[in-house]
Amino acid sequence: MYPVMPLQAGFLSAMMRDASEYTVQIAFDATGNMDVQRLRAAWHAVAMAHPIVPTVFVSTSSRLVQAVAKDDCTEWTELDGMWSADADAPQASTDAFITADRARGFSMTSAEFHRFTIARIADGHMRVFWTQHHSVIGGWSLPMIMRDLAAALDGHALEPRPAFRTVVDFIAAQDAAATEAFWTQQLVGLEPAQPLSLGHSARSDGEDAPLAQACSTPMAELQRAAQHAGVKVAVVLKAADSMSDGDGDGVSGSGAAAPEQASEALAPTPNPNPMPPIPGLDARFGRTFELAILYLDEHLLVVDKPWNLRVDGPTDTTPTVESLLKGAFPRCERLHLLHQLDYATSGVHMWGLSKWAARIVGRLFQRKQIQKTYTAIVYGHMEEDEFTIRLPLAPRPEDSTRMHVPAEGASVPETKEAHTEGRVVRRAWVRGTALAATLVELRPRTGRRHQLRVHLAARGHAIVNDGKYAPPAAATDALPRMALHAWRARLPWPAPAAPADLRFEAPEPLAALLADAPAQ
Repeated sequence: MYPVMPLQAGFLSAMMRDASEYTVQIAFDATGNMDVQRLRAAWHAVAMAHPIVPTVFVSTSSRLVQAVAKDDCTEWTELDGMWSADADAPQASTDAFITADRARGFSMTSAEFHRFTIARIADGHMRVFWTQHHSVIGGWSLPMIMRDLAAALDGHALEPRPAFRTVVDFIAAQDAAATEAFWTQQLVGLEPAQPLSLGHSARSDGEDAPLAQACSTPMAELQRAAQHAGVKVAVVLKAADSMSDGDGDGVSGSGAAAPEQASEALAPTPNPNPMPPIPGLDARFGRTFELAILYLDEHLLVVDKPWNLRVDGPTDTTPTVESLLKGAFPRCERLHLLHQLDYATSGVHMWGLSKWAARIVGRLFQRKQIQKTYTAIVYGHMEEDEFTIRLPLAPRPEDSTRMHVPAEGASVPETKEAHTEGRVVRRAWVRGTALAATLVELRPRTGRRHQLRVHLAARGHAIVNDGKYAPPAAATDALPRMALHAWRARLPWPAPAAPADLRFEAPEPLAALLADAPAQ
């Protein structure tokens, strides 16, 4: 038994006023050899592995507390009868159930804040409804619970994850006075945010049902709006999410972005140990730069690498990311390079401060659990709005520092499969020139050397100013750099007292280098 967090207390207070508040409902279909007992057994394994799942809440005379039940008390219900599979019948039955189930909600007397309801449909599959309360499962933990449920269904062992109790203990151990003093100093000079005043929307029919309006906005439009306002897309999405008609009904959006892209638009994880950028000087060209620290904890260090800085290597004439970090963190016995970025590529770059971190991140890369997103300016106007590139890569026989796509059927040593997905953000021209170009968002599904650069060149849209793989027509003096940027990274993080899902974002620099029309 331990105290509730302030955010949990807010959710529970709303629930006490209205049982449906912060009730979360998820529906999915189960087919094949799935049966209820197998699903129940998998869920029981997940519940027993994560104390937050069998958590209940108790109201005492002085405060709210949360307690972990000794057993999984999840409620399971199989609806009587069979749902029709004709036309829109399953959806109509689903809508009716969700409305009634949400109205039931939860209360402080609930034995557990999860329940499953099974409906059987005449075509042979089951529709499963998982109803939960937001006070026990949040946006960061939900994907992990879903992955663990899938793993348990497949008979795999569950990954160990830090308990929510560690977060409670960490917060309770903080010096409240020191924390207040720190944030007071950090916020000096900042003006308070102005609340949005949106008024109320009147219903002509007099009903109490939420007023909802669906609209579709392409991600490119959101990015242009954010750029015009001088904010990130995440801020626009948060503003939309916070809009309310006064009764708790928010505005939600779904645009051209896939679910993964939408989730990546969430705000980056705050740096728990903020510090000023590390200055550097390239003596060869008299060029100065700054190495910004995006995130720092006991095990992990994430920086925003400048485009004109090598990761490691000799430092006789110019510093490297490694040498700058060693100078800034002299007590760190060893820095572990977790992944490479080319000299001319900027953006998110991760370093390990312990062997444990190096081992964990290596395992996450191997399991493809680290999501990386790049932006690039490529030569010409790409026709497709979204694209997938699956082309094998291998070192060139005459020059192992360069990669290429082997001819089909050729037997080339060290050939490896490579997979890149991407989408068009904006078709434009390089500012101040007549060079047609496209800003793209790239998601490498494999991590081969020079993968993005070679894949795009093979499609006829090389990265602008790529000295290794771009044709002369894709070069311009109007840009000082190769137009490739490691924009975002996201990974599960099992370190104690740290967020379970880390997101990093290096400010996107390439969009500002484009214009809507060619120079005359």
